[in-house]
Amino acid sequence: MKLSKREQEILVKVAYGLTDKEIAFDFGISIRTVQTHITSVMKKLQARNRANAVAIYCGIYPRWQAKKRKIYDEQNYYSLDCGKILPDRI
Repeated sequence: MKLSKREQEILVKVAYGLTDKEIAFDFGISIRTVQTHITSVMKKLQARNRANAVAIYCGIYPRWQAKKRKIYDEQNYYSLDCGKILPDRI
């Protein structure tokens, strides 16, 4: 599933290490709304936690997820393309 623009924006803030409270303040929304967006992101990406969600969005897959998604390669089981989520930092 594709992430909405707001979900992508919130995921970028998560990648930068902001708390729910800081993200809520930045976007002028409630903390509960931020948590709802993060939960939605984690479900869509089938992530176990926030760090896993950022990694998956960047194209980094743990072996169990790579095999499940049928993108596993013995030589190189993950790829790194975080430029799409953190363009000004990488």
